Amino acid sequence: MTERQGLDVRVHSEDEARPLLEAGGRLVRLGHDMVAMTANALDPPNFANGLRAVGCADVDVNDLVCAAAQATPVEHVDAAIWQRVDRTAHWRSILGSAHERLVDDASRVVLDEGGAVVAAAVVSHKLPLRWWPGGSWLQEIFVVPRSQGRGIGGALLNHALWGSRVNGEACMGLTVTEGNPAERLYRRLGFVRFRSTWQITEP
Repeated sequence: MTERQGLDVRVHSEDEARPLLEAGGRLVRLGHDMVAMTANALDPPNFANGLRAVGCADVDVNDLVCAAAQATPVEHVDAAIWQRVDRTAHWRSILGSAHERLVDDASRVVLDEGGAVVAAAVVSHKLPLRWWPGGSWLQEIFVVPRSQGRGIGGALLNHALWGSRVNGEACMGLTVTEGNPAERLYRRLGFVRFRSTWQITEP
């Protein structure tokens, strides 16, 4: 099935994507939707010494925007995608969407000793769609480069699963870009691919 968004076309099979690319279309993103059962979650995690996890409402959205930008430097697989997005509008949308309720128990922002944002995970409840039965959806997760390698991303993801379970959600979904090393973490916590999307700009 073909979906259109501005100049882009979104298709969900390689057979549909191939002729568009052969005709000169440019691949913007190949994303994979993944799902895990919230029963996979461990007990609520502890974050590294000196770090503090707070709710999204306790943090200024501009601080989230700045930290998220740090987490996707120019060499990041998603950097080109973010150049096409108004980050401030995006974050305001996912934190205040009237259509997809924020799952507060599952969403956390991690602050360092000085109160700066170093990581975040934002989870909302995605209503049922043709391809999704309804349930928690990880809208965003990031860790700024200087704080990577400390287990923060894994702790946040586990907290998102745990908070979703506490909220009565049986499953949680997310989307990862092809080539993003974060997929290894997602798989370790039980996520499996169930749908792929080729986002292509037509010539």
